[in-house]
Amino acid sequence: MILTAALLCVLSPLSHAKPLKVFILAGQSNMEGPASIDTFDYSQMSIFRKAMAAPASMTGFKDNVAAVETASFWSAELAAIDEKNQKIEEVRGWLDHKDPIGPNADGKMTDEQKSKYMKKFEADLISPAEATMWKRGASNAGYHYLGCAKTFALMGKAFAEANLKMMKKP
Repeated sequence: MILTAALLCVLSPLSHAKPLKVFILAGQSNMEGPASIDTFDYSQMSIFRKAMAAPASMTGFKDNVAAVETASFWSAELAAIDEKNQKIEEVRGWLDHKDPIGPNADGKMTDEQKSKYMKKFEADLISPAEATMWKRGASNAGYHYLGCAKTFALMGKAFAEANLKMMKKP
């Protein structure tokens, strides 16, 4: 609303100009993807997503505000690899500390032994194809959509389509 007011103030001296119509796109967060309906994450994310979509149906906003659902663009394949990467980091933490349930419970592993253990653990957990997919398809954490260019491209297309739809309204 502040942006709209500022734009109208800037344009107000142009009395002959057409009123400026501002379109607002609200991308509904898909952090961590479309959570399962039976999980805590789903109930919390569902509330959050509904709140993000609400302005698009409010009187006074429905013609120039659109909510764009983005959860379907989440890469389930990369998310599965991300979970494996998180497990690797968890095990690495076990090695660096005398974790009673970890492989270095007595704390006597050398750095070389830890490195060897981790290489084998990672190779057993993540296939070469998954490692390649991760390297080519992800660049960040889940809260940044795994940095997946495909996800961002699909979201951008959905935003553009929603914007065009709003622009066609009288």
